[in-house]
Amino acid sequence: MPPVRRIGKNLVFKTATELIARVLSFAFYIVLARWLGEAAFGTFSLLYSVTAIVVFLGDPGLNILLIRQASRDSDFLENMAGAILALKALLCVAVIIVSSGYGYLAGYDLKMIGLFGLMGANMAAFSLADYAGAIFQSKEKMHIETVLMGAGKITVTGAAIMAMLLGSDIAITLIIMTVAQITATTAILTWTARYGVNIKPRWSARSWRNLLRQAWPLALILFFTIAFYRIDIALAPLLGVGLQQIGIYSAAIKLVDLSLVFPTLVMAAAFPTLSRMADEEYGQFKKWMNIIIASLGLIGLLIGGAIIPLSHNIIDLVFGPRFVSAGKPLVLLAMAMTFMFIRHAALNALIIVGASYNAVLLVAGALFVNISLNILLVPSAGITGAATAKLVTDIALTIGALLVWLRVSGKTGET
Repeated sequence: MPPVRRIGKNLVFKTATELIARVLSFAFYIVLARWLGEAAFGTFSLLYSVTAIVVFLGDPGLNILLIRQASRDSDFLENMAGAILALKALLCVAVIIVSSGYGYLAGYDLKMIGLFGLMGANMAAFSLADYAGAIFQSKEKMHIETVLMGAGKITVTGAAIMAMLLGSDIAITLIIMTVAQITATTAILTWTARYGVNIKPRWSARSWRNLLRQAWPLALILFFTIAFYRIDIALAPLLGVGLQQIGIYSAAIKLVDLSLVFPTLVMAAAFPTLSRMADEEYGQFKKWMNIIIASLGLIGLLIGGAIIPLSHNIIDLVFGPRFVSAGKPLVLLAMAMTFMFIRHAALNALIIVGASYNAVLLVAGALFVNISLNILLVPSAGITGAATAKLVTDIALTIGALLVWLRVSGKTGET
């Protein structure tokens, strides 16, 4: 099948998967905001942002390593799928421990520490389910991933929304979510095994060392990218921002999250094909990669440009009048949208051509700048300062990623 048709087919199914996940997640946050208010919204956003950073321990680049390697060599999946699952299961225990540890070190009470642990368990279980999705991505069977991940998302989000509508507070809702996620993950992995993929856990320290050696640059990219995007909310309470203001800022963040479906699904659909193309037809790979980068930049410009003049109206319509002060941060985040879309594609391009180390340095540098700007701006400017820090660092990271991509792609094409 020609590359453009293969990417197009994958894109259709990835679109379905992402739309199911994003729409249901967005519906959950709308119910959370309107039923439980700003403080509960801020609490959940803080829990999610911290554990979204910590969960990299459960997947230190292993999913993307599997997709990249198995799309090139089918034997990799057969030989390593069980070892990866066993390693991820062990690492997921660390996710729960570290998530709870953050709550303890940050000085929260026992209930809040327990909520951090619950969210860690929820995210760890999802990480294991996402591994099944990565297996089918590597085989370019996106339709199976769509069914499995979509069913899991419907189960978990539906249970959480129903719990809130019936009057549950944030703690009970999170307990129900976690139980539903563990149940869904068990079902997804069971089905994957019955499909014929050998995911029987294989406890091999030698295989684990080899996997981690290959995956560590990808793990660092994953960690720094997630931390770069979520660190502002994780830092906010340490910089004097209350849960109510965190909730208001999170409303703007969730709208940006929804828009990021475009670069996410495009690169997820194209990644296996582009990885193979980079090995076999580098000139065509470079051409298509540049087209994707430019196209995503244009899409980001159009979406951001549409949001800016309507920011307050959008916030009021979606989350209600209590959140309307999120309009100003949303304007700043919308200004960053073009850069978010471009750097997402450019960093993936660096991973494909084996320039993962360059990507690590770029994102690590951006994270350092972002943290520094948050420490400088947030105590005086609050959530507007956090949005400003994100805008400045996104611009800098995008410029850096494009410059490295232009340099690396030219050199690779000459060899």
